[in-house]
Amino acid sequence: MSLTRAILQFLAGILLVFGAGYGLKRWASSHPVKLPAGFAIPWREVEVAAVLEDGDHLWAGGKDGLGCFDRKSGQRLPLPGNPGLLTYIKALAKDGQGRIWVAHAGGFERWDGTAWQHFGNGPGLSLLASHAGFWLGTEKELFQFAHEELQPLTVPKELKIPSFDVLFEAPNGALWIGSMAISGGLWKLDKGAWTAFGCAEGLPHSSVNALCIGPDGAFWAGTGFADLGGAARFEGGKWIPLLKRDGLAGNKVRSLFTDRGGTMYFGSEYDGLAVRKTGQWSYLNRSDGLAGKEIKAMLQDADGIYWLGTDTGLSRIEGLSDKGRIVTP
Repeated sequence: MSLTRAILQFLAGILLVFGAGYGLKRWASSHPVKLPAGFAIPWREVEVAAVLEDGDHLWAGGKDGLGCFDRKSGQRLPLPGNPGLLTYIKALAKDGQGRIWVAHAGGFERWDGTAWQHFGNGPGLSLLASHAGFWLGTEKELFQFAHEELQPLTVPKELKIPSFDVLFEAPNGALWIGSMAISGGLWKLDKGAWTAFGCAEGLPHSSVNALCIGPDGAFWAGTGFADLGGAARFEGGKWIPLLKRDGLAGNKVRSLFTDRGGTMYFGSEYDGLAVRKTGQWSYLNRSDGLAGKEIKAMLQDADGIYWLGTDTGLSRIEGLSDKGRIVTP
């Protein structure tokens, strides 16, 4: 066999593999797997990193764009106004005046019910409506929105915060800031005083992806990068880790959520969702009906419906805490 013929056969093999993969993807999209009762995927084959409830609407966004849905039916709706193409959406929030904010690759957009308005220049990473005001995070700066302007917060240089990816307000009013950088960390701003936390203080990993209040009022952090990390509970001034060996679906915790019934949810990077309810663990993955394997965002709406943003779609689930493969420790 000549070298030229061998090369042509090799290239033909590659084309055949890619063609078969593309064909299977097209077939799968046109022949969706039957979902369990109560499960729906209103938005397929898109990354969804943020979800937000707004009256009868549900907003969702990620690297593939922004979507708006009817909460009751799950039907996708036309976007109001003309926001343009918004990509790599990292956060969605509603401010004290009911205006919708979107943090995306080009900065921040605000919808006031009549028109869209743009703020900032660099990538927007995080948003937080707190009692102290409205906060917006970027890679290099943290802003407070006042008088229709982004006003930068002065952060001590010695803190060396690499990025402002996660913002959270504790019940006592303290502002918590998490960085998803590999060498990131966690900081607390309370009454003007800063406190830094990292692995030395008990966090399972320095990359902080999510913050949450647990069912009993304890403060939680979700950490990790690749297949490393875990969750941690802040108790008595120190962090108590919770790892895969303790019940998590995967070591990296991508998202955290506590529902109104006191059930806590741990979203993983590769292994779906772990649900902790009254001492029992249950698990859901794509094979159980979720839109994807990486759980990036979660909420429970006013009707008790759960919405999960994943790496490959948006899930809408009724009665989430009662579903899954149950494992008793």
